[in-house]
Amino acid sequence: MATELEIRMRLGEQRAAYEDVLQGPYLVVGYANASAQHQQLFAEYVVALRQAKAEAESWWQDLIDVETDSIGDPKEALTNVRMRRPAGSVAFGAVVHALRGAWVGCAGLNQSLGQAAANSPRVEPFELVFDWLLEHRHFDLLEYLGGLPFLPVGIDQRGEWL
Repeated sequence: MATELEIRMRLGEQRAAYEDVLQGPYLVVGYANASAQHQQLFAEYVVALRQAKAEAESWWQDLIDVETDSIGDPKEALTNVRMRRPAGSVAFGAVVHALRGAWVGCAGLNQSLGQAAANSPRVEPFELVFDWLLEHRHFDLLEYLGGLPFLPVGIDQRGEWL
């Protein structure tokens, strides 16, 4: 398991890459200063991500068990499964869906609340999806998501998140 410092350093690197996409730094709002809607979205995200992680880990173990039954050697079975699916369980569809749902949901919420509303500051999707996990000390989820070989979101020509 990674240490808190290692998780913070990796998140800092990811944040820097995100800011490159934005072409500059973003204003960190923080959970306490966010709208009730953003806070609710985050709470739903944590529940969905925990459920997706459990499903993904079960699926992953099933793959290993089937391979072990087929060849008889658990170590070789794990090696074979990792060769076929190098990203591991974190690339499971439900995990990607939970992350994308929170990311795109945050972007949509920002649009619906309006950027000028003083009582509803814009929350960058990266902040909600990653920084708030750190803020709430969900280190296990951050470490798990750190295994993603890609960020399953995109940005269109208008600068809108997909």
